[in-house]
Amino acid sequence: MEKPDELRELFRMQKALNERIGVKTDGMTDEEKIKWVLNYCRAMSQEIAELTDSVPWKWWAKYQKLDEQNARVEVVDLFHFLISLAQVLGMSADDVFNAYVKKNAVNFQRSTSSGRRAATSRRTMAIPGTFENEQTPFGASHQQSSGRLSQRRAASPDHPRAIGEARARVVAGNRARFCGA
Repeated sequence: MEKPDELRELFRMQKALNERIGVKTDGMTDEEKIKWVLNYCRAMSQEIAELTDSVPWKWWAKYQKLDEQNARVEVVDLFHFLISLAQVLGMSADDVFNAYVKKNAVNFQRSTSSGRRAATSRRTMAIPGTFENEQTPFGASHQQSSGRLSQRRAASPDHPRAIGEARARVVAGNRARFCGA
């Protein structure tokens, strides 16, 4: 018997599980897609937190040990939600594979020159593998959609850069207060 395509099989299994629990990703309205993208993002955030708790990250606590078995369980949980998220967005296993291959090539290209960004940047090469203003398999060009998203993110106080800057200010303030620096 021939071994099935493993990624396609994971997508098939996840679709069956989702439908069993009442989540039918085929033909979702934009409103339903928004709801489920947010649901899956929140679920993945929780799984990431659980994965983080599987490793000794608390530098102040000496009692911690790596819980590799639990970490593996959390990685698999992440796959469940990530596949579901891809399905909500209309991506098949083949779509994910092809986009991954193209993005991986871009990442390899960026990693050249001693870790500096290669000449081809996100601004000139749209992902998944199309060039400036060319349509992606998923609708608007990557440049158009990521540009709008970047503008919204940059204006948001929840943007990682804003959070990082705020965190740096708090750390600097605490350092000054407690260390006299």
